[in-house]
Amino acid sequence: MAGLKERLSHFIDYTGLTVQMFEKTVGLSNGAVSKMGDNTRRSTIDKISNFFHDLNTNWLLTGEGEMLIGEYPTGNEITIHKNYAPKSREIQYDYKLIPIVHIDSVGGMHSPNAIIGEPQYIEGYAPFTDAKEGDICIIQSGNSMVPTCPSGSLLLLRQVLNWQEYFGYGNIFVIELTDGRRITKEVSRYNENPNEYIWCISHNANVPDEELPKSMIKSVWKVIKIQIDKGW
Repeated sequence: MAGLKERLSHFIDYTGLTVQMFEKTVGLSNGAVSKMGDNTRRSTIDKISNFFHDLNTNWLLTGEGEMLIGEYPTGNEITIHKNYAPKSREIQYDYKLIPIVHIDSVGGMHSPNAIIGEPQYIEGYAPFTDAKEGDICIIQSGNSMVPTCPSGSLLLLRQVLNWQEYFGYGNIFVIELTDGRRITKEVSRYNENPNEYIWCISHNANVPDEELPKSMIKSVWKVIKIQIDKGW
């Protein structure tokens, strides 16, 4: 009979995620899956089930019943299902696999991005609730948006096409600048000259807020959700 680690590996294979991205998605430390066994702590199982609501935790723990709640009878042995399409299929309930683009956004207005001059390719997929077609994920770098968006966080982004007419003040955005940088800031109205500037707010108390000319903005992406890698 397969053990817990083998059953979890099968479920990860079913989702289409890499093991590393699965660990990051649910908040496990790097390499945690390889160390799992039948004595794995319940808090670790809860981290997984809190995100993947369709996973039958009784099956994961004991091998009895079905892998997914209400689907695919398996009994005590693993049966691999090859019908998962990570680019387009909506997973059970209300979450989708969203492409993770190989770029980052930095918190500081004057800080360089961690990823510069590299190709922008899809390096994996991450499941998010409340996601829509066209959304993307990128990594946060820098410390200017701590504690809301610490370095290493995964940001779910949705492009704001009409930002010149309506920005949506009070929300957190990733702003692509005309010089190629990408910054993460909470955006508010700049009362002294709202037609030409926005007010960029840092969540790190040691980093000052400042105005940003709209003429420096190339594109705007609203931060819909943030996944924080907390480790164990």
